[in-house]
Amino acid sequence: SILIDEARIPLVIAGDVAVHEDESTADVYEKTKALGEGDFEFDEESRNVYLTDSGSDKAERIFSAKNIYSEKNANLLAKITACIKAREILKEDKDYIVRDGKIVLIDEFTGRAAVGRVFPGELQPACEAKHGLKITSRGRIMGNIALQYFARLYPKMSGMTGTAEPAREEFEKIYGILTEIIPT
Repeated sequence: SILIDEARIPLVIAGDVAVHEDESTADVYEKTKALGEGDFEFDEESRNVYLTDSGSDKAERIFSAKNIYSEKNANLLAKITACIKAREILKEDKDYIVRDGKIVLIDEFTGRAAVGRVFPGELQPACEAKHGLKITSRGRIMGNIALQYFARLYPKMSGMTGTAEPAREEFEKIYGILTEIIPT
């Protein structure tokens, strides 16, 4: 059931944001190829990439940045880590597919193409750069709500499914609704 399996997936309202770029994502992607093993670490739990001390030093040299962690370089650092993540972590045909010159995400629960969804922040343009695609404008998240909270905004809820019984306790605990078995 979508109310159980995808309850924590956020529904997002996003809009385009114009950004002045000192360095294009495609250029950053190419330059980050010089960063290799030992220059970054991957946190499995948060699924984030972090530069090590040697990686930070190398990135500062590659991008002629005095302090990669300064506020002035925040956008550059976000691009660098997104490009590393796109290159090293995201896998084509597992996390996304390339269709008609665009990156299309794969829904982790269904395994189907999630047309219209995009990776957050700098990750979408980084993935486009990875495949030499046209870089699309970045979206800015203007609002989001987890599906379970959105569903609770409705004063009444009902539905039919053949798979509610195993999740009976969750439906009652999360949504305050009871499940009934209708004999066939």
